[in-house]
Parts: sequence; structure tokens; C-alpha cells
Amino acid sequence: MFVSIFRVEQRDGDAVVERLTPLIWLARKESGCLFFDLYRLVEQEATFAIHQVWEGHDARRRHLEGLLGIQIHNLMLDVVLEPVQTFEIEEVL
Repeated sequence: MFVSIFRVEQRDGDAVVERLTPLIWLARKESGCLFFDLYRLVEQEATFAIHQVWEGHDARRRHLEGLLGIQIHNLMLDVVLEPVQTFEIEEVL
């Protein structure tokens, strides 16, 4: 499981959701994708989290190296205020 956290300009939040929505729907259909969801922090509306679950590291690598992964990466470069922080997480309970 991976979680990516990023922050955008307050005025750009809704536009970022609009731009990401079709890409997220496509990512969900990729081979090996179990979950690919976008969240907005309740008290920080310009901060978002993408939660991704892949069948394995190879599936995620294929996504990141593929056209869709590159499109998402490039969109992030256009809109984020600071580098995206991505964490690999594991369920403990």
C-alpha cells in the first residue's frame, strides 16, 4: 500500500480534482490495481492524499513507468507547491 500526500494552492483544489478524476478512473482499471483513491484533508482543503494498493511492487512499477503513471506524475509537477511525499505503509491491525 502506498499513500502520497501533496498540497496545492487553495484556489486550485477543485481544478486538481477535476484533472485527476479521469486519470484515477483509468488507473483503477490497470492490471494489478486493487485500489486507487483520492482524498482531501477535511481541515486543509488544499491538501490531498492518493491511496494506492497494487497486487505487488511489479504492478506498481509498471504503472509508474507507463503512460498513465507518467501523465499523473507530470500533472503533479504542474500543481503541487512542494514535492509529493509518498510512503509505503502496511496494515498492522
